[in-house]
Amino acid sequence: TILFDATLAAAFQVHPYRKNTIGYAADVSAITHDDIVRFYRERIGPKTAVIAVAGDVDADAVEARVKKLFGKFKGGAEPALPPDSEPPMAGEKRVRLEGTTGAKLFRMAYPAPAAASGDYPAFLLLQALAGASSGVSFLQNDWGTPAAEGSALYGVTGDLSTWFIATAQPYVFLIAGSAPAGADEAKIENAVQGALDGIASAPVSAERLAAAKRQVRRELVFDIETTEDAAHQLAYFEAIGALDQLLTLEEATDAVTAGDVQRLAKLYLNKDRRTVGWFVPASKAAPALPSPRQNLDMASPRNGKPAPADTQEIAAVVDGNIAVQPSPMSPTVAIKTVFAGAYDCELCVANDPAPGITLKGMNDELNALIADTHAQLDAAAPSKSSSRETDNPAARLEQILAARFDTPAASAAPSPAFVAVAGDVGADAARSAVVTAFSAIGGKAQPSHLTPSKGDIFVAIPEEKAQAALGYATTAPKLNSTDALAWRLALYMFAHGYGGRLGDEAISRRGLAYYIDADYRGGADAGLVTLSIGVDPDKQDALQALLKAELGRFVAEPPSAAEFAEAKRHLIGRRISAAQSNEELVARLADIWTGHGIMDDEDYAAAVNAITLEQVLEILPAFAGGDMIVVSVGAE
Repeated sequence: TILFDATLAAAFQVHPYRKNTIGYAADVSAITHDDIVRFYRERIGPKTAVIAVAGDVDADAVEARVKKLFGKFKGGAEPALPPDSEPPMAGEKRVRLEGTTGAKLFRMAYPAPAAASGDYPAFLLLQALAGASSGVSFLQNDWGTPAAEGSALYGVTGDLSTWFIATAQPYVFLIAGSAPAGADEAKIENAVQGALDGIASAPVSAERLAAAKRQVRRELVFDIETTEDAAHQLAYFEAIGALDQLLTLEEATDAVTAGDVQRLAKLYLNKDRRTVGWFVPASKAAPALPSPRQNLDMASPRNGKPAPADTQEIAAVVDGNIAVQPSPMSPTVAIKTVFAGAYDCELCVANDPAPGITLKGMNDELNALIADTHAQLDAAAPSKSSSRETDNPAARLEQILAARFDTPAASAAPSPAFVAVAGDVGADAARSAVVTAFSAIGGKAQPSHLTPSKGDIFVAIPEEKAQAALGYATTAPKLNSTDALAWRLALYMFAHGYGGRLGDEAISRRGLAYYIDADYRGGADAGLVTLSIGVDPDKQDALQALLKAELGRFVAEPPSAAEFAEAKRHLIGRRISAAQSNEELVARLADIWTGHGIMDDEDYAAAVNAITLEQVLEILPAFAGGDMIVVSVGAE
C-alpha cells in the first residue's frame, strides 16, 4: 500500500487521484468538527446520492416508497468533479522506496480512460489481451487480476497482475508484481514494456480478439451474478456518470476492432507515459525521525468468510449424494465436490467442514467443470498438515482458531462423497452429467472434532507489522443443535461486523479496531464461536482490556428486549437473502449434507422466534468464559 500510494502520487501531478483515498495520519489528526460539517453541507445531499434497487420487487411501489421517505430532503449539495487540469506527462516518472521487505515489489502505472469514455470498452479488451479480464466491478477485484496463461504479460513474474477500475475521470492501468531481492529490475521492466509494445506494434489476430471478447463478456456476467451485485453496479456507474456505458457495454465490446485495441495500446501504454515504482530491501537501516505517532496506514478490513449457511432453506433436487439447485438468476453454474477426508490438490480448500473443490463457469460449461474436477481428483493426495506458522498476524490468528478442529486424515485416493450443482441448469441434465462422469459417488465426509481448550494464547511475531491481531474463542453447541440458535442470537448482539456491543464501543466510539469478524464454526461434536479483530499494535492492550470488559458487561448488563428483537430480525432476514451466488448455494448444499440440518423458511422463523431472552441469558456466562488469543508484533 505504501508503494501504491507513492506510485499514484507520482503519476498524477495535480489531480486529487494522486492522494491516498483515506488520507494520512496527519490529515486525520487535523480534521475539525467544522471541517466535517462543511464537507457534509457541500458534498452530501439527494443530488449527490444514488439509490439502486434490484430484485423481485414492484418498481412502481419501490419508487413511491423512496419518494415518501426521501422526498422531504432539500436538494442542497450539487455534484461536482475536480477540474480536468492534469497536465500531459512529459516523460517517464520513477519512484524508489527502501524498507523491510524480503523481495522487490513493483508497480507500473499507465494512464487509462474514464468509465464514460468512448475508449473504455476497447480498453477492457486491451486489459484482457495484456493480462486477463477483471470485469468492471472493483468490489470483486480489489488488488488486481493475475495474468492468465496465453496473455501478453503471463510469465514475466510468477505473481504479475493487472488492475483497471471504473472511474469518473481518467485514472490508471496498473501492473503489479514482485521478484527475488537479487532480480534484475531493468530486465523485468523491459519484459513488461516489450509485451505491451507487442500489442501496439501490430493488430492482434481475429482469434485472440474473439477470445478476449468472450472473456470480457464472461466477466460481465459474473459481475452481476446476484441482486446485490446488480444494485451495486447500477448505483456505482450512475454515480460516476457512466450508467449508459454499463448498460450497453456488452454490445460496445463486441464492436471493438483489432485496430481499436492497437490504437489504445499506442496511446496509453507507451514507455514515455508510465510511472514505475519499486520497493526494495533497505541497504541499511535509516535513523528514525521523531514523530508523535508512527505510520498509521489504514488497512482495509480483510474479506470475511461468508456467514455459515447451515440453516438456510434449499429448494434443491436431492438424489442420494447428488444435489442440484436450479437458479436462473444468471447464466452461470457452480459445482462443489466434497471428499471423504482432507486432501491436498491445486484447488482443494483447507479448514472446510465439507472439504473439496468448488469451480464455477458459464451454464454451458458444466461438463468442462466436471472434467476439471475429475483431473483434480486424480492429482490429489492425502493431506499433510503443515507446521509452518505464517508471519501475517491475521493469518496466524486464523491458523490458531482452525487448529481447534481435528479432521481425521484421509488414507486412500479421493473419490466424490457428495456433489452439489447450482445455477441456470436443468436438475435432470445436471445430475446425469455428474453420474456419467463419476463411476461411484458415496461415503460421508469425516467431520472435524473440537479439541480441548488450552486457555489464553499469546503469540509474538518478531517482525514489525502495520497491524496486529486479537482473537476470542469459546465452545458452543453443534450447529444443528436447538441451543445453537440462542448462541447465534447472543453472538449477533455482542458483535457483528462494525456493530453489536463490541463493534459499537471498539470501532464507532473508541476507534480501537479496524474490523471484527464474528463467526460460528461447526464440528462433529461441538461448535466454536470466534472473534477475529484487526488492531494497531499500539492499541492492542487497550482493545484487549475493552474486550474483557465488554464480555463482563454482557453478563452484568444483559441485552435488552430491543437488542434481542433486532437479533431475531437479522437471523430470519439473512436466512432469506444471504446465499445468492452459485458458489454460496453449493456451499450451503454441502454444509447441509454434512449433517447440519435443514428447515423451510417458516419453520426456521418459528424456531428463532421460539427462543426466549431467558434462554439467551442462561448461556451468557459460558459465552463470556472463553479464551483470548493475542498475536502481537515487533516484540516478544
